[in-house]
Parts: sequence; C-alpha cells; structure tokens
Amino acid sequence: MHLFSPQIRDLDLLVTKILAVSNRISNRFKPVNYPVMPDYPKLMKWLECAALVPVTFILVPFMLYGMLGLAIALTGVWHKPWGMAAALPILLMITEMLAGCASLACAWFLALRGVERVRRIQRSRFLAIGLLVVGLTDALHFLLSDPKVTTELLSSTSSILMWAVLLVLPMLVGGRYLVLLLAPTPPAQP
Repeated sequence: MHLFSPQIRDLDLLVTKILAVSNRISNRFKPVNYPVMPDYPKLMKWLECAALVPVTFILVPFMLYGMLGLAIALTGVWHKPWGMAAALPILLMITEMLAGCASLACAWFLALRGVERVRRIQRSRFLAIGLLVVGLTDALHFLLSDPKVTTELLSSTSSILMWAVLLVLPMLVGGRYLVLLLAPTPPAQP
C-alpha cells in the first residue's frame, strides 16, 4: 500500500475523528478535586464521641462508687495499728480510678472542643498529654498486669467484645489525641 492510498487516508481520517471525539468527551469530564470525605472532621468527632459514650455511662459510675467504697474502707483502717500497711493499696486503687476518670474527662474535652484549642496553649497541651499518657498507662495496667485478669478478659467472645468497647475504643481515641498533640505545630502564617 502506498502512503497516500485511499484506504490509509480513510483510516487516518477515522483515527483523527475518534481522537477528536475522545478529546471532546474528556474535556467535558475534567476531574474535579473533591475531598475524599467532605465531612471528615465532623464524622470523626461523632465517631470519637460514640467511642467514649460506653465507658462514660458504664465504667465511670462503677469507678465513682468504687472510690466512695474505698474511701469508706480507708477511714475504717486508718486508725488501726496496721492501718498504713492496709491504706497504701487502697490509696493506689483510688489513684488509679482518679487517673482513669481524669483521662476520660480530658478525652471528652478534646473530642468536644478540638485539639487545636488545646495545642495553642502550651500549658494545657502538656497537661492533656500527661493526662492521656496516665490514662493509657492505667488502662494497659488494668488489661495486662495480672495474667488471671487477662485470661478472664479473653475467656469468651462476648467478654472480648465488651472490654474492646469499654477500654480499647477509648484507648484508640486517646492514642489518636496523643499523636495529634505530640505532632509538631505548624508555624503561624501571617
């Protein structure tokens, strides 16, 4: 076949028309830069609050009543000759419960007010980091300190699911906030 034969010219014309039509179609559908999740911050806030609700309404009342009972027990052993030896474990248990409640309050504050508000003030940033570290350490201590407790927690599927909802989800929220608070602050733009 010759370069200027009618069949090649017709094929060339057909390819040119196909390319022109495809260019017109592609120009109509230019990609638009939509965000992956338009309401990501709002959705994340709702998910974080949903993760904190079970521990707030189930475990916190037990911790508060437990602290009240331990305080009553502390007053009962305080004046005994062996009172200080018995008071130390009670005081440690009350301290662990207070740390859990304070860490949960910090997580709620960060969930409702936002991390950026806390990041602006250096003192509140370090306080939030400290509370979150203490709370995460407290939860890990509860889950992993005694092999009997760990075995009991892992005894059934319902137990695993219950403790995952009650402790692991708030730990993930706290860990996320800890990472966001420890990340370097971007410089302020004038």
